[in-house]
Amino acid sequence: MEGNGKHRSLMLIELKQTEWLQFLLAILGVVTCLCFDSLETLKMTINNPLIFQENSVICVQYFYFNAVSFGGVFSNYFMAIFAALPFAASYSIEQQYGVLNYKIARSSKKSYFASKIIVAALIGGAVVFIGSIVFILILSTYLPLTTPAKIYEMTGLPYSNALTVGNGLSYFAIVLYLAFLTGVLWSSVGMCISAFLPNPYVAICSPMIFQFLLVELGRLLRLPNGLRMDMLLCARGTIYSDTITLIATTVLIVLLLYGFYRLFSKRCERRLENAE
Repeated sequence: MEGNGKHRSLMLIELKQTEWLQFLLAILGVVTCLCFDSLETLKMTINNPLIFQENSVICVQYFYFNAVSFGGVFSNYFMAIFAALPFAASYSIEQQYGVLNYKIARSSKKSYFASKIIVAALIGGAVVFIGSIVFILILSTYLPLTTPAKIYEMTGLPYSNALTVGNGLSYFAIVLYLAFLTGVLWSSVGMCISAFLPNPYVAICSPMIFQFLLVELGRLLRLPNGLRMDMLLCARGTIYSDTITLIATTVLIVLLLYGFYRLFSKRCERRLENAE
């Protein structure tokens, strides 16, 4: 019980020490990335009465899905950097300033390592989640969440049935949850890599490289969408059914998070033993 108390206390300390200005800037960065991948089309929709025609597919879901699933360098890669920006470099910074041993002495190695990975995951997930919500809310001020034409166009794609429930709110709840999991993955990758290369810039930029390798590996191996992590997280991959896909994606992220924790803790322990 005492160990759990120390662990929770350390996590709260880590959360309080998060660079909240960078957190807000990262959220703004996520919104910017989502906008830039459809910037020209977005500008065309402003004050354009043609978008409200009966057979129009222009809606909030159109822009969000296109940015996340078919987006360019911004949503696919730069957003990974923003997910890692507020916290993923904290271990590198603490090691550079020599406060690592002091923080471990106040709790334990296990609590310190676990809190770093967990808080990084939560902060990264929150950045992508909140940024996506802000993007959706801004567009919803002048666009419908979805349209009948867009629902028809999405037929057969993962979670398309959710678009018909509650004016598409069920669908957006799912994709926002996937956005959170995506941020969790990116930020925890940055924290894990920082144990091997303790440089703040490496910690922040490594998720973008990881995302690039993840995408290219799937393409080179010609894996089906249901076996590609990047496709599962952008709502383009299916494993048997939507429910199983969502559960499997969650379990996979949790397993990866545990794997990152093990790698991070082992490498950090070795650094402490060797006084690196």
